[in-house]
Amino acid sequence: VPKTETIATKDDKKHTEGDGDDHSSKDKKDGHDGQVVQSGKYHIEFKSHLEKDSTHLDIKLHGEKDKEITDAKLTAQVQVPGGSSQTLAVPYSAEEKQYVAKLLTTAKGDYQVVLQADVNGEKFNSRFSFKR
Repeated sequence: VPKTETIATKDDKKHTEGDGDDHSSKDKKDGHDGQVVQSGKYHIEFKSHLEKDSTHLDIKLHGEKDKEITDAKLTAQVQVPGGSSQTLAVPYSAEEKQYVAKLLTTAKGDYQVVLQADVNGEKFNSRFSFKR
């Protein structure tokens, strides 16, 4: 993480601006990019954190009545700048209280992510993007 960049972790949240926790426009300039997609009754939140040798992907999945879902099967298909793609399993981390994966590439440019979710046999896809 560059020394000039400050990252608020889940333990020391430093949020402002009416705090609905969506800081996408403010966060994009420092490499953080929170995006939310509604897919039927599901609410998916995607964040990417740029690291020196990789990109950390954080995903939260909620169902009806904003109930957190921790037992879904998630797979991220990532289109990397230059045209190649990588498929990542995105397991749930009880420690981080979210689904996490590490994308081991540092190519500069636009990344396209198709997140495939399977919640008890109910399957759906969501699309996200981020820039490195």
